[in-house]
Amino acid sequence: MDTDMSLTVFRLHTLIVGLFIHTASSQQSVTQLHTISHQFFQHTLERDSFFDKFILGKEEQITFHPSLVTRPGLPKWLHFTQSHQTAHGYLYGTPLSTDQGQYELEIFGENLDTHESSRVLINIEVNMLNNKTFPDYHATLFIQNLNIEEILNVSMQEKLIDEFVPLWGQGSTVWIYGAMSAAELGLRNVVPINNEKQGVQVIVSSSQPPSSRLQENIQQLGCENDNPEIASFQDLNEFFDISWCEVTFDTITNQHLTSTTNLPIYLGGKFWAPSQTMDDSSDFIGFLLVVVVPSAILLAIVMILFCLMFCNRQGIEKRNQSTPEIQLAHHSMIRQASQELRSLSNRRDGGPTPVGSNTPQMAGTP
Repeated sequence: MDTDMSLTVFRLHTLIVGLFIHTASSQQSVTQLHTISHQFFQHTLERDSFFDKFILGKEEQITFHPSLVTRPGLPKWLHFTQSHQTAHGYLYGTPLSTDQGQYELEIFGENLDTHESSRVLINIEVNMLNNKTFPDYHATLFIQNLNIEEILNVSMQEKLIDEFVPLWGQGSTVWIYGAMSAAELGLRNVVPINNEKQGVQVIVSSSQPPSSRLQENIQQLGCENDNPEIASFQDLNEFFDISWCEVTFDTITNQHLTSTTNLPIYLGGKFWAPSQTMDDSSDFIGFLLVVVVPSAILLAIVMILFCLMFCNRQGIEKRNQSTPEIQLAHHSMIRQASQELRSLSNRRDGGPTPVGSNTPQMAGTP
């Protein structure tokens, strides 16, 4: 009776706790974010406001773990970075036309010092791009003196655009189309020693073509040196260490951007196409070395052991034939004497006399 009552109380307790957790999760606020395809998206996970119920110190270590609600990981167009555990986290990326829809994210934050945790839900809605603001021209830059989290700073983006607009052409509208770290591109992954930067690839876009002055300066640039600078771009070179030899210009159309074909990332170097034919190969030598030779060695060892164990035994008849008669008679007398002593001992103790016991006789007596 007491066992049934305890089981009932336990089930009621479990049901109440489950309802409480479900109600709390359903009432949790969701951050709504909106973006459009082919537009650079970024969102900052501020460590101070993420743990709104707790007061954080400047040196407390916080880690963020973002993922989709329905499955682990992030969408292919969305990236996350956090330079160190005392810095903010950043979600960033550029969705394509095929990435339209709703994305429900959950961000888990953990305080490594106090082991406190918090969970935030984010809903990102990706809408269709308006053709009036369609980017027709791209320029890919590689900035060597920045990390990805530095270019995600809005003030740094504005400074880059302000310095780049006069080079692109006065009156043109230029914006950042995308950004990726060198580590994500597989170019380099430096050890953070002496504040060395990883480098970041930035794609700037515009609906107007770049100026001929900008393209001519880059085309006439001699790339024999490590990182030549363009003297007329001194204002831009003062803040951004751009690898001008790696600057590329692309003309993008609406058809290209809405295509579902995945284009490879060009990392430099030559492409060697794989061979379409297979060379004839013989496995006979490998078969001999792997199967035949070890089998022959094993068979020889077995034959040697067989000969040692079975072919070298002398047997009883051979042993008796090779033993002298006097040695056999001496051995027989010893056995008879032992039996007689055993029988005498039994008679003294009152035991029965063994049948067939004979008194030992000396050799030569009748």
